[in-house]
Amino acid sequence: MGSQFVATTLLVTFSAIILLMARIHQKPICINSQYIEKITFSDSTQVYRCAFNRTVSYSAKFKKWESTLHSEITPFEQWLKAHLRVKSSRIQIQVYDTPTVTMSEGKTIKIWEENLDQKGLLQQHIARLVLKQVYGDLSTVDPLAEFYARAWNKKSSSEYGTRDTYASYQWWKAYQNLGFKKKFYFLSDLPRLSVNQMKVDFNEAKFDYLLVTPNLTPAALTKIDILQKRFPQYTLGIWSNQVLYHMPSRSQLTPETFQSITAHHFIWESCDDLDLQSLIQIPADVRKLLVVRNCDPNIALDLKSYVEKGVEGFAARNPKAAFVRIDLPSLKSRKDFIAVQHKIFDLMSRRQIDDPFFTAFGWQEINLNPKLQIYVPRAYVDAVESFRVH
Repeated sequence: MGSQFVATTLLVTFSAIILLMARIHQKPICINSQYIEKITFSDSTQVYRCAFNRTVSYSAKFKKWESTLHSEITPFEQWLKAHLRVKSSRIQIQVYDTPTVTMSEGKTIKIWEENLDQKGLLQQHIARLVLKQVYGDLSTVDPLAEFYARAWNKKSSSEYGTRDTYASYQWWKAYQNLGFKKKFYFLSDLPRLSVNQMKVDFNEAKFDYLLVTPNLTPAALTKIDILQKRFPQYTLGIWSNQVLYHMPSRSQLTPETFQSITAHHFIWESCDDLDLQSLIQIPADVRKLLVVRNCDPNIALDLKSYVEKGVEGFAARNPKAAFVRIDLPSLKSRKDFIAVQHKIFDLMSRRQIDDPFFTAFGWQEINLNPKLQIYVPRAYVDAVESFRVH
């Protein structure tokens, strides 16, 4: 009886020791960083800096991105620390599972989960907050942050989440021509020198094709990304609510960053029937405007056909889409002769040639293309080039 008790005790003790050793040698769930204090994921799981020694529950989200986060953060912050001489910071990262403009304010970086593996983006925002920690409200903080991410990744083109800055590129070229020792001093001294060197204008964003839509899904974003890679000769962008995406890198800014946003082809997707005043207020550099009425967020427009074959290609590949194709300068040329409060689809659905709107443009007749089910007006002023209404 005594021997059985001893054996049982030894077994329990041995099992406890094994569990304790397994716990000691278990890789902790934490971020190996002296700059990042905490990462919060969309499923509410949180991961802390390893130095905090915090016990946390298992995070599937962190497990998915652990390798990417450590490769993007740990070596970069060691490199940045050597130049900016900042030993630690208390940055928090908030990761979202829906498209979100990447931004860094205070001590927080907000980023969409799909952008965690975008090379240099997270690094740029870490650099931004560390620079602000050292230099306060430095006027050149954004191009400086982009430059440090660029220099670390050895990238000559602008692939990061701020403006496509001329200053950052010029700093990069100067940096590339230096020897090893001078590169070190350049990286350390640039923030102090940059204010006097910064003589550039960041006020305009230009696109060849710009989609304006309230219904941006990850799938739709990926389709536009693929489209940009197929047509590298064009600059494509998406303006969705308070996010402006520059493809194919998906770099993001708030629209307010720029004084003007222009495009040769403006595609405006909306469930609402837009009034003429809204269309007339579109920037002057926009030539062609395609207004598409879509009230189903699950329907993604086929824009490849529009880029490849114009409005007829779009009509063929989007047979259920109601749209109006407008030559914007022609529309604006008659703005003093039309009632700008009228809704564009309401006007097109009536199709009354003797209506004051149509007489202002000299409409003579309306021809139907039966194959594409689109109307093509014949007019003295070709403001409305074609349309389809349901």
